[in-house]
Amino acid sequence: MGKARFMMQSSRSCFRKWKNAPRMLTLLGMIACITIIYAVPFAENAKAQGETLQCAEIFIAMMNWRFSMLLLSTAILLLFGDLPVIEPFTSNALIRGTRRGWMASQILYVAITAFALTAFIFVMTLVVAMPNMNVSNAWSRPVKLLTSSGRIAIAPERMKLPLPPSIVADYLPWQAFGHSFALFFLLGCFYGLASLTLRMKFRSASFVLLMIINVISWATGMLPHESFGYALLSILSVHYHTSLYKHEMVTVNAMLPSLGASYAVLLCAVLAIGVVALALVKKYDYIQMEVEQP
Repeated sequence: MGKARFMMQSSRSCFRKWKNAPRMLTLLGMIACITIIYAVPFAENAKAQGETLQCAEIFIAMMNWRFSMLLLSTAILLLFGDLPVIEPFTSNALIRGTRRGWMASQILYVAITAFALTAFIFVMTLVVAMPNMNVSNAWSRPVKLLTSSGRIAIAPERMKLPLPPSIVADYLPWQAFGHSFALFFLLGCFYGLASLTLRMKFRSASFVLLMIINVISWATGMLPHESFGYALLSILSVHYHTSLYKHEMVTVNAMLPSLGASYAVLLCAVLAIGVVALALVKKYDYIQMEVEQP
């Protein structure tokens, strides 16, 4: 019980920096702006048609469009760019607890932040869609027209957020929402734990991680979907595993991981990185990091 209490208190203390950190507020503002820029035309299209949107449709579209995902991925890495969180109280906390307990609190902080970020984006899409939305489990008429014939009621160049037809065909709205929410949450955990672990060895780890992941995603898009190279890079690409719509390519290339396999890959990757972080913390020089923290 004492260890669990120490972990919870240490994790909660990580959020203290948010109160006096303009960078955090700026990042949340940037994420809100990205969401609004993509979501507003989507909602205005439904309003122009005199229809309502299913309340999760904008969020589903946001989580399954490669440009919005690239922007949000960058924001996530910036959000976790200062891990592990070192405070003036860290030394005292380590006297009362253990290094592994402290690292476990950092891992818990990553998980809570990833969940809160995903929920924040969903809430922002709800704010944009209000009051023209419903909570049914059926796709709205504007979405059906958009995915079946590309019909929209606003200027085509304003529609920044398409919705892949395969998602509408294969899933009900709340099913697609559940997968999109869970996959983006796992993406946040992966980025956060990877940044946490790598930054114990390399200060510029977040930037390097972003470059590697984006290069793999870019290279994947350059190859034919039915090729072995596309399947290999997709297995290595976290963007493939966290994009619901990309799994439709399994019908074209049987070598691609299924949606269930992608869940397993993400969960195993998150757990493995967490174990590595707990191992590396034994020799981590947190005192030097505290000196270098702004």
